[in-house]
Amino acid sequence: TILLSLLSIELQAELSEKLNIERSSEVNDTKKQEYLKNNLELKDKILKLQNEKKILEDEKFVANDFWLLFSCSIGAFLMRGAGCTWNDILDRKIDGAVERTRSRPIPSGQVTLTQAVIWMILQISLAGLILLSYNLNSIILGLSSLFLVVIYPFAKRFTWWPQVFLGLAFNWGILLLFVAHTGSLSWPIITLYIAGVFWTLFYDTIYAYQDSQDDLLIGVKSTAILFGEHAKKWLFSFIQ
Repeated sequence: TILLSLLSIELQAELSEKLNIERSSEVNDTKKQEYLKNNLELKDKILKLQNEKKILEDEKFVANDFWLLFSCSIGAFLMRGAGCTWNDILDRKIDGAVERTRSRPIPSGQVTLTQAVIWMILQISLAGLILLSYNLNSIILGLSSLFLVVIYPFAKRFTWWPQVFLGLAFNWGILLLFVAHTGSLSWPIITLYIAGVFWTLFYDTIYAYQDSQDDLLIGVKSTAILFGEHAKKWLFSFIQ
């Protein structure tokens, strides 16, 4: 596309020069007719080059879109896995005390702590390689999500709203993909991100009710314990 742009500029300069000659009173009619014919040919070449440039840009745009769709799907899968692994590492003692989670790989002894750490690093490394293929703003945004990933497992220890941290982390990909595509954020995509956070609050609160009795015994906080018997009112408010 750069080469086509340079050729187009060069042809336009040549066309301008010929038009100036054509307007000159020193040029006879035969020469003017010849210049007019050449000008029409140059205009046609410029138009063809501009069309070819547009086709190449469109093809590049489509190829980039396919890469973003594919790579973000893989990246989300890897970072979701890394986040879950990190959560399981930190919650291994808690998981061992909860009926539903004591059969998970780490508390059940199927996977050692060292193996889990290596697996988490591998997932993050692969996701990082994908992230480096995006623009600078996307890379900065992607790296900033690590704060949410790191802090989420601790949230249930200091707030009744750990589901908010989960929602912020899980839906970060909405912002990342948009910035990777456009280079910047806008209010509509931020609104969609906030909607995703509320959707996570909705479904993960329902999920948390499965462990509410065990969580009370071991001192873990959640929106399920906070809402108690008023869950329906809260859940409805999240999806209004």
